[in-house]
Amino acid sequence: MIPHSNPSARALEGGSQISHKPNGGQVSKGKTRWLISPGVRASHAEDGALLLDVKKGLSYKLNALGAQMWITIQRSSGGLTLQGLVDALTTRLPVPREQLELDTADWLDKLNQLGLLQEGKDQAANSG
Repeated sequence: MIPHSNPSARALEGGSQISHKPNGGQVSKGKTRWLISPGVRASHAEDGALLLDVKKGLSYKLNALGAQMWITIQRSSGGLTLQGLVDALTTRLPVPREQLELDTADWLDKLNQLGLLQEGKDQAANSG
Protein backbone atom coordinates (compact mmCIF):
# COMPACT_ATOMS: atom_id res chain seq x y z
CA MET A 1 0.00 0.00 0.00
CA ILE A 2 1.32 3.44 -0.85
CA PRO A 3 1.30 5.88 2.11
CA HIS A 4 -0.88 8.98 1.96
CA SER A 5 0.90 11.19 4.52
CA ASN A 6 1.72 13.95 2.02
CA PRO A 7 -1.47 15.13 0.28
CA SER A 8 0.41 15.78 -2.95
CA ALA A 9 2.44 12.57 -3.08
CA ARG A 10 1.66 9.31 -4.80
CA ALA A 11 -1.83 9.85 -6.08
CA LEU A 12 -1.73 6.57 -7.99
CA GLU A 13 -1.80 3.13 -6.45
CA GLY A 14 -1.57 0.03 -8.55
CA GLY A 15 -0.70 -3.62 -8.60
CA SER A 16 2.95 -2.74 -8.94
CA GLN A 17 4.83 -0.31 -6.74
CA ILE A 18 5.25 3.04 -8.46
CA SER A 19 8.07 5.11 -7.04
CA HIS A 20 7.98 8.86 -6.58
CA LYS A 21 10.69 10.79 -8.41
CA PRO A 22 11.79 13.72 -6.23
CA ASN A 23 12.95 15.70 -9.26
CA GLY A 24 9.53 15.50 -10.93
CA GLY A 25 8.44 13.68 -14.04
CA GLN A 26 9.36 14.08 -17.66
CA VAL A 27 6.27 16.17 -18.36
CA SER A 28 7.04 19.44 -20.09
CA LYS A 29 5.66 22.73 -18.85
CA GLY A 30 4.82 23.56 -22.46
CA LYS A 31 1.59 23.33 -24.37
CA THR A 32 0.92 19.61 -24.01
CA ARG A 33 -2.72 19.03 -23.18
CA TRP A 34 -3.49 15.88 -21.23
CA LEU A 35 -6.54 13.82 -22.15
CA ILE A 36 -8.00 10.63 -20.76
CA SER A 37 -7.17 7.75 -23.08
CA PRO A 38 -10.03 6.04 -24.91
CA GLY A 39 -10.92 2.76 -23.28
CA VAL A 40 -10.18 3.95 -19.73
CA ARG A 41 -13.12 4.02 -17.35
CA ALA A 42 -13.30 5.45 -13.84
CA SER A 43 -15.44 4.58 -10.85
CA HIS A 44 -15.34 7.13 -8.03
CA ALA A 45 -15.65 6.59 -4.29
CA GLU A 46 -15.23 8.83 -1.26
CA ASP A 47 -11.61 7.77 -0.72
CA GLY A 48 -10.46 7.82 -4.35
CA ALA A 49 -11.22 6.17 -7.65
CA LEU A 50 -10.67 2.94 -9.54
CA LEU A 51 -9.46 3.16 -13.13
CA LEU A 52 -10.00 0.32 -15.57
CA ASP A 53 -7.99 0.06 -18.76
CA VAL A 54 -10.50 -1.94 -20.79
CA LYS A 55 -8.03 -2.77 -23.59
CA LYS A 56 -5.39 -4.20 -21.26
CA GLY A 57 -7.76 -5.59 -18.63
CA LEU A 58 -5.84 -3.81 -15.85
CA SER A 59 -7.14 -1.70 -12.99
CA TYR A 60 -5.45 1.02 -10.94
CA LYS A 61 -6.50 2.67 -7.70
CA LEU A 62 -6.24 6.43 -7.23
CA ASN A 63 -6.19 7.96 -3.77
CA ALA A 64 -8.37 11.00 -3.04
CA LEU A 65 -5.87 13.44 -4.55
CA GLY A 66 -5.43 11.32 -7.67
CA ALA A 67 -9.21 11.16 -8.03
CA GLN A 68 -9.40 14.97 -7.80
CA MET A 69 -6.80 15.29 -10.54
CA TRP A 70 -8.58 12.71 -12.70
CA ILE A 71 -11.96 14.44 -12.32
CA THR A 72 -10.38 17.81 -13.16
CA ILE A 73 -8.96 16.42 -16.41
CA GLN A 74 -12.20 14.54 -17.14
CA ARG A 75 -14.28 17.73 -16.82
CA SER A 76 -12.12 19.54 -19.36
CA SER A 77 -13.30 18.41 -22.79
CA GLY A 78 -10.15 19.70 -24.51
CA GLY A 79 -7.78 18.36 -21.87
CA LEU A 80 -5.55 20.34 -19.53
CA THR A 81 -1.93 21.44 -19.56
CA LEU A 82 0.26 20.79 -16.53
CA GLN A 83 -0.09 24.44 -15.55
CA GLY A 84 -3.86 24.35 -15.97
CA LEU A 85 -4.14 21.31 -13.73
CA VAL A 86 -1.85 22.83 -11.10
CA ASP A 87 -3.82 26.09 -11.24
CA ALA A 88 -7.05 24.19 -10.58
CA LEU A 89 -5.55 22.15 -7.72
CA THR A 90 -3.76 25.05 -6.02
CA THR A 91 -7.08 26.53 -4.94
CA ARG A 92 -8.05 23.28 -3.17
CA LEU A 93 -4.82 22.03 -1.61
CA PRO A 94 -2.61 23.44 1.16
CA VAL A 95 0.59 22.46 -0.67
CA PRO A 96 3.33 24.80 -1.96
CA ARG A 97 2.82 25.37 -5.69
CA GLU A 98 6.33 24.19 -6.58
CA GLN A 99 5.80 20.85 -4.82
CA LEU A 100 2.35 20.44 -6.35
CA GLU A 101 3.80 21.12 -9.80
CA LEU A 102 6.55 18.50 -9.36
CA ASP A 103 4.17 15.88 -8.01
CA THR A 104 1.55 16.59 -10.69
CA ALA A 105 4.15 16.35 -13.47
CA ASP A 106 5.29 13.02 -12.02
CA TRP A 107 1.69 11.78 -11.82
CA LEU A 108 0.93 12.81 -15.42
CA ASP A 109 4.11 11.10 -16.63
CA LYS A 110 3.24 7.85 -14.83
CA LEU A 111 -0.33 7.77 -16.12
CA ASN A 112 0.93 8.52 -19.62
CA GLN A 113 3.45 5.64 -19.40
CA LEU A 114 0.65 3.34 -18.24
CA GLY A 115 -1.54 4.45 -21.18
CA LEU A 116 -4.23 5.93 -18.95
CA LEU A 117 -3.64 9.47 -20.19
CA GLN A 118 -2.53 10.64 -23.61
CA GLU A 119 -0.98 13.79 -24.95
CA GLY A 120 -3.14 16.03 -27.07
CA LYS A 121 -2.12 19.06 -29.09
CA ASP A 122 -2.59 22.61 -27.86
CA GLN A 123 -5.59 23.97 -29.75
CA ALA A 124 -4.15 27.51 -29.85
CA ALA A 125 -0.96 26.23 -31.52
CA ASN A 126 -3.03 24.49 -34.20
CA SER A 127 -5.12 27.53 -35.02
CA GLY A 128 -2.27 29.77 -36.13
